[in-house]
Amino acid sequence: MRRALVVGIDHYASAPLQGCVADAVSVADVLSSNADGSRDWSVDLLASTEDGGCTITRDVLRGRLTKLFANPRDTDLLFYFAGHGAQSPWGADLVTQDFKTHSLGVSMNDVLTLANDSSARQRHADTGLLLQWGHRQPAWPAISGC
Repeated sequence: MRRALVVGIDHYASAPLQGCVADAVSVADVLSSNADGSRDWSVDLLASTEDGGCTITRDVLRGRLTKLFANPRDTDLLFYFAGHGAQSPWGADLVTQDFKTHSLGVSMNDVLTLANDSSARQRHADTGLLLQWGHRQPAWPAISGC
């Protein structure tokens, strides 16, 4: 079994981005099926929306990460994030839509702790260009959403 959490955030109140949601949707599409159309990865897609219908907060992202890494035996796991990243005095953070000055989102240290403590066969993390920080110009069946 192979599970993926794919996240794209364009809609930040003070620093909107373009292309992160499109990238996440494209990654989710590629992962969800093989070239012959058969099912591949089971993808959980979180994509921000302009109308606020899907707001990716710190709590939402932490909850989905916890779900991704739960019961991973004999499973390959993949986490993809397209959105703002930031360096703080405490380390690198994946910035969520509810960011505040001293609470930017989800710490990359927390993501790596979940991954390292996981018993998954393989673990993959991609934040745009594999663990490169900054901003850029992806229920378990098939693709689920916000």
